[in-house]
Amino acid sequence: VSVIASWLIKNFNLSKASKAQDKKLFYKQTPAILLISTEKDDKISWLEAGRVLEETWLLAESFGMKCSVFASVTQLPVYREKLMQVTPDFTVPQILLRVGYPEKEVKHSPRFTVNSLLKKN
Repeated sequence: VSVIASWLIKNFNLSKASKAQDKKLFYKQTPAILLISTEKDDKISWLEAGRVLEETWLLAESFGMKCSVFASVTQLPVYREKLMQVTPDFTVPQILLRVGYPEKEVKHSPRFTVNSLLKKN
């Protein structure tokens, strides 16, 4: 599957295919959008934003909520500039995430156990 997925991602714009589904998810199933911003855009600020994300995520989980990060919005300059224009109170957007109660529980992908990784064949 990973070989096919890799080829598809490189050769086709898959976001167009999922655009309608993404819009529905965003507009109808996203009760809160959170923006974590900092005064500066340096390594210390990045660490602080990460700490705030960690605390926010853990708090949301404690209430049965789930979070999902929109990485490209704050990582790609063109989107980050647009975000800065609509959020004038925030100096530097660092992390944008959606928060809400899931309609269905999504299971984690399978993980290797520590013992299986440490065994020598």
